[in-house]
Amino acid sequence: GNVRIRANKSLKFDVFGYGNCNVCIIPSDNKIVIFEVETGKKLNRLSGHYHFVNACLLQRDRLELYSAGEDRNILFWTPFKESDSEDPVKEKKIKFKEENWSDDEG
Repeated sequence: GNVRIRANKSLKFDVFGYGNCNVCIIPSDNKIVIFEVETGKKLNRLSGHYHFVNACLLQRDRLELYSAGEDRNILFWTPFKESDSEDPVKEKKIKFKEENWSDDEG
């Protein structure tokens, strides 16, 4: 798959095993893209930041994803559960929901 990054900035991304495949979580402009490493297939795209995303970190034991962007937000993402949506999570499709918090919120 393709991602857009700025060449003059360092980039932090994460790779982890999910089921029987390896998954890469990488910033792309103001979004986060999740790819299957072996095939390059895009599994999901997360939107929530207002400016470039600089870093992604996955807390593997809880499947919690944290992202930091130039919008000065740190976003916390967790996988959807069947109770969160009428459309259940499909095999090899990783969905996350956003829980936004920032030190700017007084």
